[in-house]
Formats: sequence, C-alpha cells, structure tokens
Amino acid sequence: MIVSLTIGLFLVVSAGVAGESYEPCLATWSYNEESNTYVKAFSEKKVNWKKASSICQSKGADLVLIQSSQKNDFVQGLGPKTTQQPQRNQQCIEIIRKRGGLWNDRQCKRRNHFVCEKATEEKEEKGPVQECDPGWWYYDGDATCLLYIRDVEYMPGAAIKYCNESFRASLVTIRDKKKDDFILDKVLQDGAFMVYFWIGLIRNSTLKANVWLDGEPLGDYHPWSEVDQYGTTSEKDCVQDFLHYAGDAKISAWIARPCYDLSRIICERPKHPSPQRL
Repeated sequence: MIVSLTIGLFLVVSAGVAGESYEPCLATWSYNEESNTYVKAFSEKKVNWKKASSICQSKGADLVLIQSSQKNDFVQGLGPKTTQQPQRNQQCIEIIRKRGGLWNDRQCKRRNHFVCEKATEEKEEKGPVQECDPGWWYYDGDATCLLYIRDVEYMPGAAIKYCNESFRASLVTIRDKKKDDFILDKVLQDGAFMVYFWIGLIRNSTLKANVWLDGEPLGDYHPWSEVDQYGTTSEKDCVQDFLHYAGDAKISAWIARPCYDLSRIICERPKHPSPQRL
C-alpha cells in the first residue's frame, strides 16, 4: 500500500454543503490522533476537485492529506462506498472504499464526495465568540467577514450567485484605502506576486456611472489604474482589483474588465451577531 504520498484527497461535495450553518465546535468532525487533525466527510452531493477545495477552505480547512497507511484506513471509514474502477493518467486522486482503500487517479472535473481536514488549533470551544467563521477574515472597519476564494475563478455574474447562494454574501465592497490595504496585505502575505479579483463595483448602464452592488454610488475612493483612470465603459463594465508589487511596495489598482472574463473573488458578509452561540 502507498504510505508516503501527500495528496489533496478527492473522495469529493456539494454546493449545498458550502452553505451549511457555522459549526461552533468540532463535535461533528473526527479526530485523528496520529496526524493531530480533525477530518470530516461530506457526502450529500458530489462536486469537482476545485469546488471541494473551495468548500474546505471556507471552513478553515483543506482537502485531507494522507501520508500513512493508518491515515488511509482512518479516512476510509468516513465516506460513502463507491463503485468506480481504477483508471490511469488522470489528475486527481480518490479512495475507493469498496476496493479496500486503494487509490485511483481521476479527472479533476469529475464530481465526487470529499473529506476536509483542519488542524487542532482551529478548535475554539472556549474563549470569546469569533466574529467570523474559520477561514474568513474579520475587517473591523465596517464589521464584515471576508472570504478569499483563491482556487477557483468566476465570471462576475457567477461569482455574485456563488457568494449569495453559498454564504448569503456578496462580492466585496471597498470604499476606502484602509480596507483596500487590509485586503492587500492579506492576499499578498502568502508569497503571491500579483493577484486579480472581482469587486462588487459595476457600471450602471442607465446612470452611466459606477455603482456598488448595494446600490450606493462609487464615492471618493477609486484607485483606477492609469489605463482605466476614467472607470468603466460600456465594453468593460465590471471591475477587478489588481494587487501587485512595485519594487518593495504593495500596490492596489482597479481595472475595468469585460464581465465575461474570469478572476478570483472575495465574498463579504456581516460579522456574526453578538449573542454567543450554543
């Protein structure tokens, strides 16, 4: 049996799971003593690898890593049985429980159940109530929670739908430099040199003006790039925030783009209500 590979396991779940309510503790997760992590299988529906990775990330976790036969056996007991036959020359990996936990390579676009894994330090059963779910950033400037989706790219319309249906959220609104700098530091802190993501700013064709998705006008803060210093146009009526380095300096520049382009996204929603969860 293979015992040394590190993989993002493609057991893989559902768009519906992404919208599950916040879990106040890890009671529904299974603890693996060998790896000192918590794991959970999701099997209500099936999704592709990228979607599974995004859902795990939204829960402060990642797709499970398997580096030993013990971990392999442990994970087998979590998910539903499957009847797929082994294939070759695919891109992602799944476990076939009906075949004793053997691994099978499979196309990443295929749908499957999946298992998420999170470190024990994510467990927060005591102490103050957290403002946001694990995996989200809390921004105190306007008391909102931000979720950076780095593994999947969307067109703006699909991004708005995904944020709303999965998290009851919207695309991020950036009304001042303080918030833009907060996002800039968070996104570039993992070593990325440049990143594009959609923000919730669009061109209103009736008003012929830039407005936020909540209907509010653009306002005074709008760090347009030199190319797009006049904002959106009828051909480019959606907006990306382009985060990058210029020497040692971190820079944010807004770029008007056609709404059929693909880009990363940041979802935003209000922080948790103040009453403590049970």
